[in-house]
Amino acid sequence: MAAARLHGEIAHFGRWWLAAWLALVTHPLLDAAAEGGVSPRIRLISPTATETLQQWAAEGRIEWEARPYAAGDLFGARLVFAATSEREVNAAIAQEAAAVGALCNVADAPEEGDFHVPAVLRTEEALIAVSTGGTDPRRAVSCRNRIRSLLSQAESH
Repeated sequence: MAAARLHGEIAHFGRWWLAAWLALVTHPLLDAAAEGGVSPRIRLISPTATETLQQWAAEGRIEWEARPYAAGDLFGARLVFAATSEREVNAAIAQEAAAVGALCNVADAPEEGDFHVPAVLRTEEALIAVSTGGTDPRRAVSCRNRIRSLLSQAESH
């Protein structure tokens, strides 16, 4: 499969994505993939999942394996998100991703990953991405939310 565009920001090259994370983490990238018309094979490995992710699994939009990550899970992966609540597990995921040639985002140790994900705000008129280069994702989200608030205030006047 040739590269597909996900709202113009992320390329997908025909292999599957893996998200191994604590289900309480928000899932904006999966939201973006679902809304963007891109249909990579998304595999979620997590003992629990939010209601939205459970619904997507029931609809066949993602594959959900309700269990913890295990060595060997990344075979065939191209893009990996390591966002569990356990440092050792995220490190193991990053190591396996490197071994299989997959790009990896490591939530709790950005320096171990291959890429960072900006906090994105989409409006009818604009697409705004805020990034700290992985050094402070919470700050990027806070800045994005402030921009959203400022735009909302401007629209109401």
